[in-house]
Amino acid sequence: MEGSGIALRLYRLKDLPAMHALFKEMISLEEGSWTNAPMKSLLAFRKWLSSTFQAGYLVVADEKGCAGRTVGFFGLYDIRPGRDLWFSLVVFNPGDRGKGYGGKAVELFLQFARKSGAAKKIYAEVLASNTNSLLFLKKLGFEPFGRTHRSILMQKSICSSDRAPSPEA
Repeated sequence: MEGSGIALRLYRLKDLPAMHALFKEMISLEEGSWTNAPMKSLLAFRKWLSSTFQAGYLVVADEKGCAGRTVGFFGLYDIRPGRDLWFSLVVFNPGDRGKGYGGKAVELFLQFARKSGAAKKIYAEVLASNTNSLLFLKKLGFEPFGRTHRSILMQKSICSSDRAPSPEA
């Protein structure tokens, strides 16, 4: 999936060492926000990734002089085709946050989901203390619908306005 300077590309096994390093670097910058267990080895990271996400995409930015730079990860889980799915988004480097990469990645996926009928609703879980992510999702049209002991659950309906009306309509 590609659009306006950003692409979502399914990660491949050969991407794992670089992804492991990016996640590990991010964790060291944001002490306490993630568990370190998956970072102990490449094998542990691979097991965590494959057991957590049903599909994972690299968020790749095309910039002047830096085409194809990986800036983040977009993971899908709890997928119920044609109904709903959950996602996680990570922009690895704090210096890359606030530059539109995450918003473009989410919008790109929403366009794909809308056109393909992959889901009618999309969900995200955000730590209640992560005000930046909460504001980010609200800006993209997500609304809170529930809470856990530490998180706020957000949702967004995916309009099917891009699709032709059914003959019954």
